[in-house]
Amino acid sequence: MDEQSIKLKLNQWLVDFVEKPNSLLNNWSPCPYARQARVADQIHVVFDSPLEIAQYISKLDTHDVVVLCFDHTKFSASQIELFANT
Repeated sequence: MDEQSIKLKLNQWLVDFVEKPNSLLNNWSPCPYARQARVADQIHVVFDSPLEIAQYISKLDTHDVVVLCFDHTKFSASQIELFANT
């Protein structure tokens, strides 16, 4: 899957699920802030290695959300956890 397809699918998931009222949540959406972040272009999608997680933390100064996309088959869950904690 290419980067553009991933961005489109992420956007569609936000619109179709995350931003929709849910009866299990008393008709609240799973994230009441998602729509505003999406509409205001406050979601930054990065395609990189989990080794680079730390360099994208600063993006949170200018964006509400940073999504790091990488090939999860190249790393174990414990490796990814270590990357996130460094």
